[in-house]
Amino acid sequence: MISMHDTSQPTTSPPAGELVRSFRDRRDCPKALVGDALNLLRSALDLRVREGRAEATTTLERACRLLEIEQERSAVVAAPLRGGLTPRQMTRLTRHIQERLAARITVEELAKIAGLSTARLGRCFVQSFGAPPGRFVFERRIERAQTLLETTDKSLAVIALECGFCDQPHFTRRFHEEAGITPKLWRRLRGGQVETDASEPAALWAAA
Repeated sequence: MISMHDTSQPTTSPPAGELVRSFRDRRDCPKALVGDALNLLRSALDLRVREGRAEATTTLERACRLLEIEQERSAVVAAPLRGGLTPRQMTRLTRHIQERLAARITVEELAKIAGLSTARLGRCFVQSFGAPPGRFVFERRIERAQTLLETTDKSLAVIALECGFCDQPHFTRRFHEEAGITPKLWRRLRGGQVETDASEPAALWAAA
């Protein structure tokens, strides 16, 4: 009588006990843990296949695939772009900029935070953020202003200063250049009031 069980020996997956010990030894390395988890699941998958448990096999196959996807994603996120900033540098720079939007932010201070020369910071910054430092800071100022316009009743003069613009006229001019409408009209539109008045030129309303 021919046996219905596969009698071949496992070919690729290490013993489960060895993998469990590896988990304890490498718990400080997430990428290694994901790799070990994949090997452990494959070992279990080999056993289930030999025992003919189709449902368990399907479940384990899905688990393996999910971990493979996570492993690929982690590798992409963890690796800085060639010539760009490291994730730690990007985090520190972004935090510093967000915390000091009301103040003057110089390339020199950003370079010091990143531990780079100003020239190298400029190249790495564009590679990682897609824009030069000055442009990136300006975009963050405009975003902060938009948030304050939508969520507070602060005056335009106060918002201008809190977002790092020298005065209200300067803020209004730069905001209009970026958003296509004035801060006052932005606030009105976001508040659901769409009527214009004499202080808002018709051309600006059409731009909205």
